[in-house]
Amino acid sequence: MAELGYPYPVPGGDDPAISPADNGPSILGANAAGQTKRILVDSNSYLLVDVAAGSVSPTPAPTTINIFATANATFGIETIILSYTNIGIKWVTQVIGWGQYDGEFLVRINGIIVGGGRTSAADRTLQLQEPFSTVSGDVITVTILEYGPGSQNFRANLIGQ
Repeated sequence: MAELGYPYPVPGGDDPAISPADNGPSILGANAAGQTKRILVDSNSYLLVDVAAGSVSPTPAPTTINIFATANATFGIETIILSYTNIGIKWVTQVIGWGQYDGEFLVRINGIIVGGGRTSAADRTLQLQEPFSTVSGDVITVTILEYGPGSQNFRANLIGQ
């Protein structure tokens, strides 16, 4: 297994007491043997990784979905925003829900609640990034229980692979 970071020594060494000679941004990590190693990061603290040629494929998964739907909901009535019958994905990888007002979003697979959350005035967007296992033929629904006055518009994205 390859170590993270560059394949050549970092100026300043891997000693935690010594900063890199060029004062470049870095963090300290440990390899499998427990040795301290300096790992380079860019100015946004993103990890700089040297990837071996051919070890990563930019090709998306064979079956990938990103389904969008919108619906109007009325106070106190749970409303289906999105319904999808699985035709080949293995995982629901992300659900994003948002709208004009506050509400409780629920994600169901075959009628069983597997996830959800509530939006508020402070944060009107819900992002669930927990993977939910699914098989072909499962019915996946995203609903909203709206807490605002009158009819409000809500939207959802269902992302999976």
